[in-house]
Amino acid sequence: TQLRKRKIRLQSATTSSLQAARANSLLLQGSVVAIDAHLFRSKLQPLIAQQVEQGMTIQGQNLTTAQDKRLQQLKRCIAHQDAQFVVLNKPHGLAVQDGSGLNDSLARYLPGIAESLRNDHNIEQEEEQQLRLVHRLDKETSGVLVLARSRLAAAKFSELLRNGAVHKTYNALVASTSTPNASYSSLENFEGREIKLPVNGKPAQTLVERVFKQNHHTQPGTWLQLRPHTGRKHQLRVHCAQELGMPIVGDAKYGGRPADRLYLHAKRIRFPDPFTPERFIDVSCELKSSE
Repeated sequence: TQLRKRKIRLQSATTSSLQAARANSLLLQGSVVAIDAHLFRSKLQPLIAQQVEQGMTIQGQNLTTAQDKRLQQLKRCIAHQDAQFVVLNKPHGLAVQDGSGLNDSLARYLPGIAESLRNDHNIEQEEEQQLRLVHRLDKETSGVLVLARSRLAAAKFSELLRNGAVHKTYNALVASTSTPNASYSSLENFEGREIKLPVNGKPAQTLVERVFKQNHHTQPGTWLQLRPHTGRKHQLRVHCAQELGMPIVGDAKYGGRPADRLYLHAKRIRFPDPFTPERFIDVSCELKSSE
C-alpha cells in the first residue's frame, strides 16, 4: 500500500535522484531508502528497533522547521471533522499534490494531520486513520477542501461529485486592469446570470450569484460570489477574464492585475452526508486576513 502511494523511494548508489520504489525493486550496496517521515515514525521505527540486522545503518531526518511550521498551520486550518470527513481551509500557495517542479504539497502532510486526529470519533481501524484527497483546488486558490477518512468515504464523495450533489461557492476579486475602481457598475448586470463559455473545448457553466464590495479591503476591485456548475480546470479564472472582461486580481496567467496572491477563495462547500440520511455537511471559511 505504501509503495503504491509513493511513500517509499529509492536513491541508487550511482545517482542522487529519488525514484518511487516498486515491490520488485532491487537494493544494492550503497542504495538509500527514503521513507515518508510520518510513516517512518508511526509505523516502521518501532519495528526496525526490534528487528534491525547487524551492519545495517539507519539515518533519520526530522521535518525541517519550515515543514513543521506548515504542518502546525494545517492542523489549525481544520474547519470541520466527523467520523468520515475532514474539511480544511487550505492556504493559498500550497499545491494539493506533488507535481513537476514542486517541492511541497498538502499530500505530504496528510499523515501528520491524520495522526493528530487518530483518537477522535472512536475510530479504531488502522485503515480509517488515513486521509484521502477527493477533489482539488489550484495551488494559488485558498479555501474549503474535503478529505475522506476511509476508502468508503472517498468512494461515496466521488459518487456525489459525479451526480452533481456537491455545491461549491467561491469569492473572487476582479478588476479592470485599466480602471479597477469602475468595475462594480460594469458587473452589476451580471448578478444572477449564468456564464456559459467552453473551457478547453468542454462545456462549462458558472452562476454569478452576487456582486458586492468590501470597502475595508486594501485591494481595489469588485467581489463576485460564484457557483460553478461544472468543474473544468481554471473555469472561474477563464470565465472572469474572457466572459466578464475582468480578470481575477493576481491572476497573471489570464491577465489579472499583479498582487500579493490570487484573489480566488473557495468559501463554502455543501453536500448530503452519504452516511446519515437527511443530514447535510455545510462548511464555510472566510478569506483569512493573513492570506
